Amino acid sequence: MAWHPKVYPASSTTLIEAGLYGKIWQAYAAVGDDRAVGVVGDERRYGNIVMIRVVDSIDAMTADWTRLSHSILEKMSNRITNEIEDVTWVTYTISSKPPATIEPQ
Repeated sequence: MAWHPKVYPASSTTLIEAGLYGKIWQAYAAVGDDRAVGVVGDERRYGNIVMIRVVDSIDAMTADWTRLSHSILEKMSNRITNEIEDVTWVTYTISSKPPATIEPQ
């Protein structure tokens, strides 16, 4: 069964459109404390970094990151940076569990 907490609308809509939402175990986007510089128009702007995490698992004891196509990742990144004003970067987390955890602490 899929479990999808904390999903940004842009990432969940993209996964649904691609027919992947019900096939993955967990998908979410998180915003941490780090910020990154981006360019809007001709000006530099510091904004938030959104981390997207999509994993496959059976029992949450182990998990492997989901290999999404570049076009899906690009669509999620474009939607998030265009629709959420204070976001300048979007990253995709590719660490498996172990050693990483599924959700950030």
